[in-house]
Amino acid sequence: MTVRTIFQVDPELPPRAYFNEYHPYSLRILVLYWYHPADYWGYMKFSQEVNLQIAREFQKEGIKFAFPTSTTYLSQDDSQPLYVNLGGNLALDQEKAQTG
Repeated sequence: MTVRTIFQVDPELPPRAYFNEYHPYSLRILVLYWYHPADYWGYMKFSQEVNLQIAREFQKEGIKFAFPTSTTYLSQDDSQPLYVNLGGNLALDQEKAQTG
């Protein structure tokens, strides 16, 4: 992907991309580009267009990204009942559990 296909580039201020950080669950890539004239909402719209184009280019190349996930482990103390509610009615679930 050539950034020049997305927007006009001032030769004095070319866009830059850096692999700049390791994190426990990610590798960070920093993309810098300059927007002129200074207009916050124009910049936000432009920034979204650039980011969506970058995502489309990765998708076209078959590059996939992992999204953060977590695993929750539940343990039960024998003296306390364990209730797990996945969006239902907690009071009804507890009543059913008590009545068997």
